[in-house]
Amino acid sequence: MTDLERYEAVRHCKWVDEVVQDAPWFVDQEFLDSHNIDYVAHDAEPYQSKESGDVYAFVKDQGRFFPTERTDGISTSDLITRIVRDYDAYLRRNLERGVTAKELNISFLKERKIKTKKSIQDLRRTIKTAINDSMLLWEDKSHEFIRGFSGVFGAEDVVDKIWKYRNRNRLMSDSVDSSRASSRVQSEEEEEEEEEEEDDDDDDQHKKYDSCEEIFLYLLLCPTGLMQQKLNMVQIFYSFVVISLIASFNLVQAGKVCTVQRSNRDDAITIIQAFNDCKNGGTVVFPRGQSFYPQSLITIKDLKNVNVQFYGNFVLPNYNTQFNGKGAFFELFGENINFEGNGAGTFVGTGQQWWDNKNNQGPIVFRITAKNSVFRNFRIFNAPNGHMAMTGCNNVIVEKVTMNSVSKSKNFAMNTDAWGCAWSDNLIFRDSVIYNGDDCAAINGGVSNITVSNVKCNGGHGFSVIGALATDGRYQTFKNIKVINSVCNDCLAGLTLKASPGRPGEMDGVRFQNIQLNRVAKPISITSHYFCDDSHQSACFGNDGTSIKFKNVFISGITGTSSSKDYPIININCAKNTPCENVNIKNVKIKEMKTTPGNICANLRGSEKMAHCKWVGGK
Repeated sequence: MTDLERYEAVRHCKWVDEVVQDAPWFVDQEFLDSHNIDYVAHDAEPYQSKESGDVYAFVKDQGRFFPTERTDGISTSDLITRIVRDYDAYLRRNLERGVTAKELNISFLKERKIKTKKSIQDLRRTIKTAINDSMLLWEDKSHEFIRGFSGVFGAEDVVDKIWKYRNRNRLMSDSVDSSRASSRVQSEEEEEEEEEEEDDDDDDQHKKYDSCEEIFLYLLLCPTGLMQQKLNMVQIFYSFVVISLIASFNLVQAGKVCTVQRSNRDDAITIIQAFNDCKNGGTVVFPRGQSFYPQSLITIKDLKNVNVQFYGNFVLPNYNTQFNGKGAFFELFGENINFEGNGAGTFVGTGQQWWDNKNNQGPIVFRITAKNSVFRNFRIFNAPNGHMAMTGCNNVIVEKVTMNSVSKSKNFAMNTDAWGCAWSDNLIFRDSVIYNGDDCAAINGGVSNITVSNVKCNGGHGFSVIGALATDGRYQTFKNIKVINSVCNDCLAGLTLKASPGRPGEMDGVRFQNIQLNRVAKPISITSHYFCDDSHQSACFGNDGTSIKFKNVFISGITGTSSSKDYPIININCAKNTPCENVNIKNVKIKEMKTTPGNICANLRGSEKMAHCKWVGGK
């Protein structure tokens, strides 16, 4: 893991509030004081340096040291041994998940070797399972046939005794390997002891016969004609075994592959058909280099365990007001969806047509309602409205997405939000690049555990947590929101928490950390008066004195430059009757312009003690 990955892993621990990057190997008093550290937790064993026999002695003397305990059976050496031992298994799992050989830093030959070995193992398991299942099935069938055949001569009891002895003998054999099985066999033997005493003579004669053919020979029931029939039946039996094996292979074959075809009139028809044919455990393929031209909106539901190889081009319809107010051009519902673009799959929009018509009412491009899914490595260009929206999702990752919607005329690319979510839990949006005309990340109400990481935003409205869209007055909650390790270049706004007046709800636990804001007009804003003024009275839900409650907000490690002489670096304007609480701002280093006004901290509890709230502006 790189240093940044280690920082990220630690930040995701629920007990961690802040991670200090580039910390020294040994701490000293100056370091503790500068970071307001009350206690140090570490292994109790003394750690020596050239200058000291125990580098934590000064902390222990102050009574500020908490010893930690090692977990028995876990050590660095053991972990390294496991990694080396299971390296090929790790590579195989990640290749199956869609990670490329290049990303894993392995050669083409190594990749083929791993995949070939996996295919051979799968084939062995398939054959073994098919043979076992078929033999069990046809053994039962053969027993029924033989018992029915022997019944013609009134010898069913003899056959039943032979099979009973044979099954008991198998159990006794299994007991050698299993004490539990041994106990079970012993119990059965005790229960049958009296019966065995009665049948000793028969068992002595029967015990040596262990096959269907031997049963027939023992019975001595077959004259020449009947014996020939018996041999014919044996031949038929083995024919059935072969047929059963073939059928078993068909049942356990790999998931179905559905390649999207072109349509003579509307490619939406063939796209929907491909998904419906492979909606349960299959793979839907948009072939590389091919373009598809749906003329109507597409909604796919009930997907389960589906791979989507989105390698082609999905070209949106031309501008048409019939789409005004509609949901999405492409909408997926399901669980365990693996949507892979492989860096080639592209949604090609017709946004310029919509922008030049000054129409921002078109559908968004891609809407997702999914669980336990991954969407990665694709592109969206020229979105007429929003690019991606996630609603009703849980445990979903969106990563390595490029979104580029910038107008080439004087008409602005309005409402082109890049990634948005609402009423969802446990989402990650990361490692992506955006050029657009609105929010790069729009996090709306009813969400928890949302992480935006390593996203580069260019020219848009930055990263926003928005409590303004529930027009029906629903109580909105926002819990554990993180925007970290990201960049915003030439943006109108940088980091924003916003809500319209009077709306009920709570925004609890928002973290903006390690973010570069380069040439941003409104770097940091928290407001409960969003989009509510004389020209937008419809956005004013209720009393301006109340709003969604903002609390436990942490802003740290914010660097960059301001591009406006009219807006402050930090602008906090909370509602009078629901003031903001526990807002922590530190290590904000935004270079102001000469006439940048002073920071604003209205209705923020504890603002009188916050250094950033006392800054009076540029000079």
